[in-house]
Amino acid sequence: MRYKRNEPFRYQFEKPIYCILQTNQEKIDGSILDLSPNGMKVTSTKDLPLFRTIHITFGLNGNQFKITGNVRWKKSCLASCVGGIQLQNDQSAAKAITRELKEYVKKFPKSASM
Repeated sequence: MRYKRNEPFRYQFEKPIYCILQTNQEKIDGSILDLSPNGMKVTSTKDLPLFRTIHITFGLNGNQFKITGNVRWKKSCLASCVGGIQLQNDQSAAKAITRELKEYVKKFPKSASM
């Protein structure tokens, strides 16, 4: 299944953001590769449960987020697993993520690549 996202604002981090992914069975250390108000791409050294609810905790600009989402796709890469999570945010959480991403961009502009 190919998952197409139509997200107007998705930020790809130069340095991934640490997160904790929690399933019903365990807590998994992970990293957020990109983030939008409605989704994220994460990587972890453990397998992600496809089409299951997962709880994500992460910090951005000193603010902690605790959000829930569903793993929509995953891909195994050597010793890690990369997955796409569709977030189950209400409108206020989506606005908070957008606000913090805009602030993050101001604090840490991307370096120009040559």
